[in-house]
Amino acid sequence: MSQLSLEQLQQAFMDELSGNPSPVFRALVKDNNNFDNTSVKPNAKRRVEIYKANHIGARSSALEGLYPVCLQILGEAVFSQLAITYIEKCTSDHWDLNFHAKDFDQFLAQAIEQHQDLKDYFYLPELARFEWAFHICYFADANSVFEVTSQDPDDLKFALDTSVQLLENQWPVWQIWHNNRNDKGNEAVQDNQQTYHHLIHRTDLIPQVYALNEEQYKLMNDCIAGKTLNELAELHGEVVSENIPLFIGQAWLMLRN
Repeated sequence: MSQLSLEQLQQAFMDELSGNPSPVFRALVKDNNNFDNTSVKPNAKRRVEIYKANHIGARSSALEGLYPVCLQILGEAVFSQLAITYIEKCTSDHWDLNFHAKDFDQFLAQAIEQHQDLKDYFYLPELARFEWAFHICYFADANSVFEVTSQDPDDLKFALDTSVQLLENQWPVWQIWHNNRNDKGNEAVQDNQQTYHHLIHRTDLIPQVYALNEEQYKLMNDCIAGKTLNELAELHGEVVSENIPLFIGQAWLMLRN
């Protein structure tokens, strides 16, 4: 009888796939004897290694698809090594590979801090966060339908389109991302702002990137926070009348009560 509960077995198996062997788990794996005498019989260790190799390969390929510009900048060899290290440290908790590795930017930040050879890629965590936002925008669920029962500014609020991703960056990562996607990675990037604000929105099933100024970014954040139209007007003044119609017209926001 197994010394591990079902939950422990599942966790041990996931640890094995991420490169963290569990002697207790491996002791439970049987050798494969369903071979004729002339065939090589994979023992328990080899059977686990096959699953591990497939798991790492699938997650590495998924990371390349999720972060193609990071891959392009780092090169395949460096990115592959970082991907393997990430997989070993970070267990995937989602059944769909399109939704795993959301925290890859945090891993990159730690890797850059720890490895001198990566110091020149100080902007990479923000770039990875941008790539994730662009990717996840495409997979957003459909919007809910809101019934507006009152036009009173004290009651009117705004719902965010499910695909919208709002970003504030210290570095001009949109330029870096855009240049590399268009095979112009060697072109100079202008860093002439203290912060950069962007909104990503899915239009006709295609994610689109829009630059926002700081006032628009702050207004959008307060809309997301659930402030009423009156509260927004008190906080932002004329910025509301100038931009709320734009936000609604672009389908970034919807009215609700």
